[in-house]
Amino acid sequence: MDTELEYICLRSSYPVGQAYYRLDLTNKLGYDEIIWLNSPENLRDASLNVVFSEIREVKQTQMLIINSLYSNKEKFNFITEEPQDGEYVWVSDLFYEGFASFFEYDSSWDTTKQAFKNHILFTTADGAAKATKSIIQILSREAARKRFKPLTKAPQNGTKVYVADVT
Repeated sequence: MDTELEYICLRSSYPVGQAYYRLDLTNKLGYDEIIWLNSPENLRDASLNVVFSEIREVKQTQMLIINSLYSNKEKFNFITEEPQDGEYVWVSDLFYEGFASFFEYDSSWDTTKQAFKNHILFTTADGAAKATKSIIQILSREAARKRFKPLTKAPQNGTKVYVADVT
């Protein structure tokens, strides 16, 4: 990802009532459009780095995750053949690390088809939970990489800089 992504930070100054886009790997669009209410759910989404102010940004992140999962097939062991209708499967849950949802596969339901297409369907709860944990780590690393850019050269005199206080 070469472009600069603007992640929504956890701050009360984000305008209440403004629309934002939440990553959703089970949605055909790849996201849900949500209105920011500064609610616990909004803050949870922001803390998980699944909140974006532009569709382009959420799409780039979606592709990062899908490509990461696909390029590590053997590690994640996601379902590679479309399940039969009625077959029980587990889906990775982006919002709760260590949790996964269990349901009967239904090829007429876009949500299950999208989950299969995006490599987040599994035959076991452990496989889905492991993928969730890895996805959350991918999102955290990417958000940190975009948010925190240490200086590599001395700035010009008079340049405003910020120093992290690790004490």
